[in-house]
Amino acid sequence: KNCMLCHSVTNAEPSLLSFQTIAAFYRNNPPAPGVLETKIKSGGIGVFLNFPMPANPQVSDDELAIVVPWILSR
Repeated sequence: KNCMLCHSVTNAEPSLLSFQTIAAFYRNNPPAPGVLETKIKSGGIGVFLNFPMPANPQVSDDELAIVVPWILSR
């Protein structure tokens, strides 16, 4: 779904925002339900520096129900 073009799973690749960093950011301050799902589908900017998150409308709601908990579990 193009996630790995901009993200890595761990912090081993410093030029990419890792799912590990995202999970750590939200660990003690979980996002409201739907926030990450909306960010993945619609895109946005400003949470992690000023890197834009492109929209990914091709990601289905069923896929989001799997990928968001997976990201937050890193």
